[in-house]
Amino acid sequence: MGKTINVKYKIYVVEEGIKLPKYLTTKYTTFGYKMYNNVQYKLASIDKCAMLLFHFLAEKMDESNNVTHTEVIRNEFMAHAKKNLSLDFKDDTIKKAFYQLVKEDLIIKYKLRSEFTLNPRHVFKSTEEDRKKLIQTLINTFSNFKSNTKSNYKKALGIK
Repeated sequence: MGKTINVKYKIYVVEEGIKLPKYLTTKYTTFGYKMYNNVQYKLASIDKCAMLLFHFLAEKMDESNNVTHTEVIRNEFMAHAKKNLSLDFKDDTIKKAFYQLVKEDLIIKYKLRSEFTLNPRHVFKSTEEDRKKLIQTLINTFSNFKSNTKSNYKKALGIK
């Protein structure tokens, strides 16, 4: 996980008619993910729930972009959307949003029902070198799948 950075800044306040400097501090985290330009048109074509779910999953993904599609994750997203966005999504809506992300190749589907990878062509948490290694690993891993698999890996990773 990232670290917290303190940034000091100065404002001026007027006390008893005198302008005085006041020093304050704000904090931000270095923990985050990168989104690449090629994701913008895909995000524009999906509904609101799917777009918010994509960002939520990007924050939750591990260092290999893996996420799960479980009731626990869906409940976490519902609670997050209700608390922070004042939106009330139903479980079925979130399930449909998940599969909309798969359809748009923003998420790569595995054989197992609950295991997915956020497409590193569109979003990633680490360095470009690590991103390149992950994409190569995914291509090598998926090339061992039978061609009749229900995975969307070929289209998602841009391979033939």
